[in-house]
Amino acid sequence: AALADQQTGVRLDGIMLYSGHVTGNVDEQAHSFKASAVVTRELIDRMDQKGLCRDIISSGSTPSAFQTHLLEIVTEFRPGTYVYNDLNIVRGRYCSLENCAAKIYSTVVSNAVSGQIVLDAGTKTLTSDLCGPAPDSGFGLIVEYPDARIDKLTEEHAQVDITECSDTPRIGDVVTVIPNHICPCVNLQNNFWLKREDNLESHVVDTRGCVV
Repeated sequence: AALADQQTGVRLDGIMLYSGHVTGNVDEQAHSFKASAVVTRELIDRMDQKGLCRDIISSGSTPSAFQTHLLEIVTEFRPGTYVYNDLNIVRGRYCSLENCAAKIYSTVVSNAVSGQIVLDAGTKTLTSDLCGPAPDSGFGLIVEYPDARIDKLTEEHAQVDITECSDTPRIGDVVTVIPNHICPCVNLQNNFWLKREDNLESHVVDTRGCVV
């Protein structure tokens, strides 16, 4: 902070926290926030001693959204995933599958291997992120076939284990995938479709591929 404050062309307005480590139920989150409050207070005191600006103390994460008031020193709150939700949030029990607004539609392009299908969506669509609360669950959930497991990705394709499915998709079928982590997933798309009642609207992802 002191170094940033000395640089030309940079203005120090405060600090940014991220409470991504705060998960679990309300009691568990309260314990984590208590520990975070101690560390944050120590940092603020040291900034005050050096006369550094800390007008903005920004924090936020979707899983801990309703407990951020426990970190009383925070002046700004910025959760992001809640806009879409994803499998991390579902399996963390912070929302239901029906609360997931973002979906990937992918086509079955192969069933040449017994007990397996291949989708036309790989790491460039679903990303390689695992599900935090269930890291062994694969690379997303196929809504129509919840017993299927997306167990391997290449850049353009997904290999899906369907041995546990009572019904299986055919070549050409379009399936719905809820990704593990929606944030980088959106970042990889040129545009997305918004369904408003019976209408579909295409929107450009302005920050596509950017780090902002």
